[in-house]
Amino acid sequence: LNQCDEWGYSPLMHAASEGHTEIVNYLLNAGADPERTCRVARFSALQLALNHGHTATAATLEQRLAHLEQERGSAVWPWERPRDWIRDMVWFNADLYANAT
Repeated sequence: LNQCDEWGYSPLMHAASEGHTEIVNYLLNAGADPERTCRVARFSALQLALNHGHTATAATLEQRLAHLEQERGSAVWPWERPRDWIRDMVWFNADLYANAT
């Protein structure tokens, strides 16, 4: 489930980069690791979704990451994980796309 292809992308990363939110949900529920990064550019599924403008998919991934952090009960400093700025980008991009129409 978390195996990567020759470019270092997992199935979750491919689904996120294409904006397939239902498939992302399926993979997450099956145990896909949302924190995994590809070995080439070190992008996570969340970053790939954002890079391709898939804000709904990115929001889904952000919610799962927040849930995992809450389950662990661990405080993570902002510089240890770029999730906080990524979350802000999700909402910023959503506003941009909403205002573009």
